[in-house]
Amino acid sequence: MYFSHISKQLCEDDAKRTIDCYLYWMKAYIIFIGKTHSNHCDEKAVEQFLSYL
Repeated sequence: MYFSHISKQLCEDDAKRTIDCYLYWMKAYIIFIGKTHSNHCDEKAVEQFLSYL
């Protein structure tokens, strides 16, 4: 799974709960943008996500 791959790349000094939090917010953003690759999104998509929150 993609998130398992990312969690291994995150700094090993970070606490498990910190990594889990990062993954939670990344997943929320990916779902919000309609599972579109982030390379195809612009700053407006990030602004919309933050406003949504």
